[in-house]
Amino acid sequence: MSVLAHQHLKTITTTDLQGEGTITDNDVNDPCLPDATDSDGDGVCDAIDPDPSDPCNPDNTDADGDGVCDTIDPDPADPCNPNNVDSDNDGVCDTVDPDPTDPCSPDNTDADGDGVCDTVDPDPADPCNPNSVDSDNDGVCDTVDPDPTDPCVPDNTDADGDGVCDTVDPNPTDPCIPDNTDADGDGVCDTIDPDPTDPCSPDNTDVDG
Repeated sequence: MSVLAHQHLKTITTTDLQGEGTITDNDVNDPCLPDATDSDGDGVCDAIDPDPSDPCNPDNTDADGDGVCDTIDPDPADPCNPNNVDSDNDGVCDTVDPDPTDPCSPDNTDADGDGVCDTVDPDPADPCNPNSVDSDNDGVCDTVDPDPTDPCVPDNTDADGDGVCDTVDPNPTDPCIPDNTDADGDGVCDTIDPDPTDPCSPDNTDVDG
């Protein structure tokens, strides 16, 4: 068969993949034609793809360094997408977290100054939470207590005027508790006796006339 006849036969028996009515050199030399199947969706047809089931082969470029090649990464510019593992739950994915085991790194902001960074503080606006140590048991946590060893600071209220602040007074409404000393033995404790050395004060009744 002549070359011309061969070419003519090819023209009338082969589907025109270019839609032009004529078989071109590109049609003949393109290894992806006539079957351009791309099983892994990586833009490389199976005929020349070294691994047609791996979308990261042959091009495994990972522009954002998140461990997911660009061909299947929904956002190849975001290192936290889609591999957004955050081991320490600090809101920063492991791929860009300088210390993925420390929830206070890289952001160690402590808005309330309680020694607990905001990322793990259940109430970052409360300086007594969760680090609520109160060394002097005055109801004011050490982080905001001007004197964490004195139970009468900052609140030195003494409702019964017995010289013992309410925070440590077992009965803050009784001036004779906790100290019920009665130096003159007149039955009136010294804290409310106008003259704790005179047994006739405050009651100077003379029962024998």
